[in-house]
Amino acid sequence: MVSLIRFIVFGALAALAYLGLPIPKDWAGLRDAFASVESFIDSRAAYPSLFAFTLGAALGLWIMPDIWRVFRDWKFPRPARPDMDVKDAFAYVMVRSKWSLGRPYKPQGPRFLEEDVESVMRNAAAQGRITIWGEPREENLFGNTQVAIPSSDWEITSFDLTRVISELPATTHRLRGDAPGYDNLFACKAQVRREWPAAFFLQYLLDWHWWGRKRATR
Repeated sequence: MVSLIRFIVFGALAALAYLGLPIPKDWAGLRDAFASVESFIDSRAAYPSLFAFTLGAALGLWIMPDIWRVFRDWKFPRPARPDMDVKDAFAYVMVRSKWSLGRPYKPQGPRFLEEDVESVMRNAAAQGRITIWGEPREENLFGNTQVAIPSSDWEITSFDLTRVISELPATTHRLRGDAPGYDNLFACKAQVRREWPAAFFLQYLLDWHWWGRKRATR
């Protein structure tokens, strides 16, 4: 999303340079710039009204909400909360994130792509960059009590891939006998998307391995 904002800014500057307009420094300059752009569209576009409607719809329904979302998360960050199933987080990182671009999915090989996703997510959780919540298997007297898994627990705990890629709820796998176990794992969607930004649609089209990864998560 930050790359999209940069693209919009550079595109606006390029448009001003193409039209021979200086960068607006006050309200009058901005008004003159809009007038010049409107005149340019009226003289070049075959259907100015349709072009203006399409541009306004794109700005109002797609670009501006995304810009506001990025600004809101940066200026007014919300507390982390468990609003994303770890299974969905795995699928997002493996299919939609920029991290996954160019990575082929091989159903049979020395190492599966899910293992790489598990490694990067476990490292992020161990370093405190993302938070994972789960229901402790012991001392959970009331049941369904979801707690944040401490970062230190990930040194002796991993995601149970056999549960993550199945229809069963995601759980952790104990790497040591005294390691705590957790069921029904959840992550914070904002943290996951911040740690692994989503790729653009055009990048999907240029990635020959995207469909193989997508099919593997169905």
